[in-house]
Amino acid sequence: MARKTTPNISIAARRYCAQLAAQASGEVRDPARDRRSLLNRFRLSCRDMQVGSVAPGHVEDFFYGDGGLSETCDRTTLAKYRSQMLDFFRFCKRREWLTREPAALVDGIRERSTRSGRQRQRLDRAQIRQLLDACETRRERALVYFVGSTGLRISEAVAMRIGSMRLEHEELRIIVPKTHTEYIVPITTDHERELRAWLVEYQEEVGPLRREYRLFPARKQGAAKGHFGIIPGGPRDLAPLNPISNPTMLLDPIKERSGLYFEKGDGWHTIRRSFARLLYDTARVEHGHGHAIRIVQAALNHKNLETTEQYLGLTAERDEYASMMKGRDFLIAEVDPAKIVSMVDRKAAANG
Repeated sequence: MARKTTPNISIAARRYCAQLAAQASGEVRDPARDRRSLLNRFRLSCRDMQVGSVAPGHVEDFFYGDGGLSETCDRTTLAKYRSQMLDFFRFCKRREWLTREPAALVDGIRERSTRSGRQRQRLDRAQIRQLLDACETRRERALVYFVGSTGLRISEAVAMRIGSMRLEHEELRIIVPKTHTEYIVPITTDHERELRAWLVEYQEEVGPLRREYRLFPARKQGAAKGHFGIIPGGPRDLAPLNPISNPTMLLDPIKERSGLYFEKGDGWHTIRRSFARLLYDTARVEHGHGHAIRIVQAALNHKNLETTEQYLGLTAERDEYASMMKGRDFLIAEVDPAKIVSMVDRKAAANG
């Protein structure tokens, strides 16, 4: 019996994303945008084979093979991608393009959230400045400064549009993708300087800036004329309406040039965690621990205080604890040595 012909991954992905977009018609954010990027990478990994031929090994290679997702993503992101791939395979199964069960295709992906006991990396102000100094363009520097000064997720940062800024009021208008609710983020003085410097360069390249333009646009694929026609590699002009599709690829060379140590998978979220810690340390001086942690919770837009505590970590407090305890008395710290009476003297006084 001949095998049933099924659409290629590219065609299946296009139909899947079209359905997502139709279901979200009228919403602020296109929920299919991230899926398109993920499925395009999966298509390239599998050489756009028929979706009915996809096996668990193809999915595992996509996550863990050479050049796979695990080389640039942390565990939380990998867990999110696993969920998104499972949803795509379920879509294909409903259309009878798959003979395997969707769960079986992602069964080898065992990633879990990074909410574990280990301490995550955080940068201090000097290290963030070192990262900024490693940026080669105004756009790179402005984006790193943006995440480091607001604590926004990188997905929220690249989704920002010019019209969301109100520099005269020193604030940004943010739409939370999950709930489509709006909140305001303040702009600090140094952050405003960086934004204005970037906007000047941005305008010089594309002309007058429009409200619908991306604050951090993508660049078009460059091309140049060769002996055999147009070849890749020419100048890459800004595409004001297109968001940066893979911010991780933009940050990786910056991290390498900075000379800073980053653990595997650490990147934009490390900068967000660093913002949280710096904000907490600043607020604690003025408001104390309880109020400071609430301020950070509001800044990160966390629903649960426990999540905020995990972001902050305990490294600094543990260092202070170790410094306070090492080389010192503790249980008898308040006792004046001159007032200590030996047991021998006490017994002699009692018998005397």
